Amino acid sequence: SHLSPRSGRRYGDLKELDLKGKKVAVFAVGDQGGYADNFCDAMDELHSCFTGQGAEPIGMVSAEGYEHEESKSQRDDKFLGMPFDEDNQADLSEERAKTWIAQLKAELERERQEVRRLKCEVRGHVMLREQTERADALEAALGIGFVRHASKKPAGGAAALVDRFGCATD
Repeated sequence: SHLSPRSGRRYGDLKELDLKGKKVAVFAVGDQGGYADNFCDAMDELHSCFTGQGAEPIGMVSAEGYEHEESKSQRDDKFLGMPFDEDNQADLSEERAKTWIAQLKAELERERQEVRRLKCEVRGHVMLREQTERADALEAALGIGFVRHASKKPAGGAAALVDRFGCATD
């Protein structure tokens, strides 16, 4: 079991996990009145542990509306995840949780759309390469050259690639 040098918390075997390429969101519960100078610092420890194991963090939230002095979990005007304060702002927790979950879903959806776009683009380039290889083979077999279009892909970006190469859009 690993002990955090800063807080003395035990994080079990978290340091043994291979999180490369995994998305991770962290949250913490703290008391910004009683611990205003280190509000939800544990979020930073978890964030550091997970990113040290290769995780890609998501779910940073604005520090606006919190009444603390300092936090190791804050970068500029954002927290590394979602801090909750059941002692001083319990009435905000449910709405914060709902908003954060919606944010996480939106971040994951944007990532999914980007992966889909990149896969489609790669598929288009593979098909172009295969067509070029077939044209090269045909030229060699016939002993003549063909006039080829100079464009590498259809104009119009990802939408044109979807139309041209039939990539799935779900």
